[in-house]
Amino acid sequence: VVLFAGGYDTGQDNRSFREDSVGNAIFMVDLADGELIWSAGNDNSHDLNLERMRFSIPGGLALLDVDEDGNTDRLYFGDMGGQLWRLDVRNGQSVSNLADGGVLASLGAADLGNSPPAREVRRFYNTPDVVPVLTNSKFFFAINIGSGYRAHPLDSDANEQFFSVRDFNPLAVLSADDFATPFTVDQLIDVTTNVNAVVDQFDAGWRLQLVRGAGEKSLSESVTFANTVFFTSFQPGNIDNTCGPSDGFNRVYQVDIRNGRPQTNLDNSIDDDELTETDRFITLRQGGIAPRPVFLFPEALPPGEGPIVLSGTERVTNDPTGSIVRSFWLQREQP
Repeated sequence: VVLFAGGYDTGQDNRSFREDSVGNAIFMVDLADGELIWSAGNDNSHDLNLERMRFSIPGGLALLDVDEDGNTDRLYFGDMGGQLWRLDVRNGQSVSNLADGGVLASLGAADLGNSPPAREVRRFYNTPDVVPVLTNSKFFFAINIGSGYRAHPLDSDANEQFFSVRDFNPLAVLSADDFATPFTVDQLIDVTTNVNAVVDQFDAGWRLQLVRGAGEKSLSESVTFANTVFFTSFQPGNIDNTCGPSDGFNRVYQVDIRNGRPQTNLDNSIDDDELTETDRFITLRQGGIAPRPVFLFPEALPPGEGPIVLSGTERVTNDPTGSIVRSFWLQREQP
């Protein structure tokens, strides 16, 4: 079985914000013969009718096996309306009862009509980075995703941000009624200028505005290691001439998954007793659009050092945690 998203352009100006009334759906297909097994979309032609599925889904689907039975039973994905979705799959059920879900968070202009302020028009092109988090005895999934207009990387109208949204029902199977009120931008703690931000265990999550330069945006997936989120951003270098070349600037951010705080002295400030906003990122030398960070685990690492982190050919850091990290384990009871 293969799961994928579908959608198409109606032919309108693709720089404008719009809702496509058809053509946006999730499909489940038999990989052996291509037979359609199940689909979700925004009309009754689909097995699951989701009214809010009005926007194209260009990014990948984050697939999880929550109950560890070898089958996918959870999907997270974003769309061009800035919506973050969750679907639950009930394996073994009939097609009409196979899956359910809805919008976990609406972080763009999906609920602002067809002529929203340009500042609020955020689009998700990336696959969400889903991470289980245990903090202060509270367990949740952190769904990490950044916004950015990939089709127009020189765009500087939108207030692009990186989001870490919390799903407080990581193990339960939810229905559409459970998604009646999605989280909004204002419900996430803004940590942009507060390096000591307190994000309570019951808060909906946090957000970091990408404001280091005009047009800064997230154009690749994030990756999380040892409670540390790594993601890149791109800032166009020549936004006044859309026809000319623009190498731009790339940054790699390294922040705490629980609150978006900087974790180490990344800007190499002398006598930096207190970490600052510039300790959240480093600026890369490469032009173009940098790829997402990757981790290398050489056999001969010096004692006390973590894996090597690379973005493209550039080394970011060899200490991705900045501190000792506690590990927890739970014994799985046999049925």
